[in-house]
Order: sequence, then C-alpha cells, then structure tokens
Amino acid sequence: MNRIGRSLGLGAPLLALAGAFAGCGSDDDGGSRGGSFSSITSAIESPTGTVDENSVAEVGTEFEKVVQAEVPSGMRRDAQTAQSSGTVSCPAGGSLSAAGSGDQSSGHSTAQYNDCCVAANCCIDGSADIYFSTEQGAAYSYCGSYDLTYSCEGTTTALSYEGCVGSTGEQIYVIEVDGGTYAVSGSYSNGSGTLEITGENGTWTCTYSGAGGSCTGTGATFEF
Repeated sequence: MNRIGRSLGLGAPLLALAGAFAGCGSDDDGGSRGGSFSSITSAIESPTGTVDENSVAEVGTEFEKVVQAEVPSGMRRDAQTAQSSGTVSCPAGGSLSAAGSGDQSSGHSTAQYNDCCVAANCCIDGSADIYFSTEQGAAYSYCGSYDLTYSCEGTTTALSYEGCVGSTGEQIYVIEVDGGTYAVSGSYSNGSGTLEITGENGTWTCTYSGAGGSCTGTGATFEF
C-alpha cells in the first residue's frame, strides 16, 4: 500500500517528553483505549468497511476531523529519540504529561493532555497510548491510539482514533464509518483532496472536488 506522508507535531512539549512517546515495554501492553501495537497495525492491514459511492464522502469528512486534531496532538517520529517521563507546559497554556517504560527496541507509553493549548483558543483534553517498535523490516515503527476532545476557536470535536507512522515517516489512520473501518492516508481539506482508502474490497485512490469526485481501484472506477 502506498502511503502519503504528513508532518505532524506539538513541537517543544513533545520533544521535552520524547522518551515517553518513544514508548517502552511490551507491544501488547494495554492503554486507555485498550489497544496495542499489534491491534492497531492489524486494523490498518485488515479493514472491514466497503469502499463505495456510499462510504467515501463520509470517510473524507472523518479523515479531515482527525488530521485537524492530529497536528496539535502530536504524532511525531522525532519523539522516538530519548527515554524520559514527566509533565511539560504547552505553548499557549495547559500541560502534557507522559510516562513510559521499556527499552530501545519496543515499548508503550501513555500521555495525558490537560487543556493543552498550541495556540490561543486551540486546546486538547484527553489521553493517548503510544507504541514503539524497531523490529527490522516492520511496516510501522510507531503507532498511537487517541481519545481526545479538540477545541479550536469555538468549535469542539470529540475524537477516538488510531494511526501509525511507517518506517520512512509516512502516516496512515484507521477511520471508522458506520461500523466499518478503513485505512486512510493522503490530503483532504474542505471537501477537496486525494486519499488512498483501503477497505475489505481493496485499495482505492479517491479524488475529491467539492460535493463529488471519483475513485479508482483494481480494474474499476466509480463516481460519488
């Protein structure tokens, strides 16, 4: 599956807590959402939803919600470089606390966002579990499971989602729509963009433009 990269991160607070996000401990350790490194990667590799004209518009909408919140919540690969735990102040108020255990090869850490603001009126509350692995040849080096409330300039969004960073820095999310899951990467904003969406019926490249668009998969194309 080809995945499109995206640069994400909270910046200084996450760098200060790099080790906690680097993750340490067994990859099957439970967390606030009860996941694990293996369960998140399995959700990416074995999605259950059907990619069709009825699902792709909502997949795009849900993807945009996650990506907008992900920028401040901070899924950063450069948070894999140290080992420490603690609490730091966020750029515009609030704090981020993290704790982890393990070694350089694999692990698990937890994070708590306490009204953590990356800008005035843009803040996060909630928790995250971060999993880390340096297994040679693994498709993913870093996975996260998030349960957050993101408020920015009067708009509040509650989000529970998972995602992984690949060994070369690419990002892919698990998006849930109507009880089905999809593995999604790409770029989407205000109804336009291009997403690679994988469901139980294969991988599709979907181009969005305003209220519609088209998807192309193995031997087939459909419009929505």
